[in-house]
Amino acid sequence: MRRKTSVLLIACLLAIVIVPITGCLESSKPSSKPVGQLKLDTTTLFNYELPSGGRVVRNALPPWNSGEYNSHQLRVTGGTPPYVWKYKSAGPVRPTIRMSGITFGGGGLVKGTADELPPSTTRRTLFVTAIVRDSSRPALSIEIPLKLDIIDNGAVIARQVTEQHLQEVTKMIKSVIASEGGMPPGASLSFSNAIIGEPKKVGGSQWSVPTDFKITVTVSVEGFSTSVNGYAKSEVVVDVKKKSVIEQKLIEYKVG
Repeated sequence: MRRKTSVLLIACLLAIVIVPITGCLESSKPSSKPVGQLKLDTTTLFNYELPSGGRVVRNALPPWNSGEYNSHQLRVTGGTPPYVWKYKSAGPVRPTIRMSGITFGGGGLVKGTADELPPSTTRRTLFVTAIVRDSSRPALSIEIPLKLDIIDNGAVIARQVTEQHLQEVTKMIKSVIASEGGMPPGASLSFSNAIIGEPKKVGGSQWSVPTDFKITVTVSVEGFSTSVNGYAKSEVVVDVKKKSVIEQKLIEYKVG
């Protein structure tokens, strides 16, 4: 009788101790319930309007310059991390997609060196849909349409380099006009109204920039001075990668 009583007493004690511990263990298991809704973090993106309907969507990445390396980290909020990222464009859904030198890859990282654009192209637009799935059960997922513009900023660089190089261009023009006899002895040549024309892509990283100047040739002798106006057209070839002038030449000039 004592043995039965002892067994019953031990069983009761175990029940008192084990049940709360088991309850604690069960309650410590991570919940699969998602925290909030899964959505794209748009704090580093821009607005753009879709062609049809004019609906504003915050999923345009900052534009990238062709020929330059860049990276952008896409992020989502809500749901239960970690997240699985996949992508699709014109083909099937894939873990990574590479377009025009840019890779849309794992963890929402977009990186790469954008391909150079053809001579007649100044902008290329990429459209990719990111498909993100969280770790909750059942899993949440979201499809995110993305837009990325690759722009050729060579024209801007070519113009800037030419502006910085204008003094050297005028020296070249003076030298050529003098060598061709366009300046009589004692004459001076001055420049005004410099106009930098529209840069044009020559090939690769080279751009041609036209420049126009109003010129004035002044002849001064003892007790006498006269001035004659004219113009000078030149061309500056710029390497936009090196940000330097490759060539400069006088195209045409006229005095009087």
